[in-house]
Amino acid sequence: MSTKPGEDHPDATAFWHRDAQYSMMIQAHWTDPAQSDEIIGWARSTWAELESHTNGFYVNTISEDDPQRRVRGTYGDNYPRLVALKNAYDPTNLFRRNANIAPTV
Repeated sequence: MSTKPGEDHPDATAFWHRDAQYSMMIQAHWTDPAQSDEIIGWARSTWAELESHTNGFYVNTISEDDPQRRVRGTYGDNYPRLVALKNAYDPTNLFRRNANIAPTV
């Protein structure tokens, strides 16, 4: 592996976004629980507007309630290889939080 992420081949590691020039994340912070639905809704709708301008997702910025297509988008073309590893080393899906790669066995 090189010292610069963009110089490695996309399948050198699970992180395949080698041509990404920027990383974008929507964050919201609040203290009043009564605002939760409104603010979470704002964050999700803002991301929905921006998502089509991205080339995928970064594993540390998706949550366990995100749809499976986002998990696949996190790993891109490396996803099938990672499923094979999951089948071999975690077929019971013990490690299943956040960006879960589900086994197929």
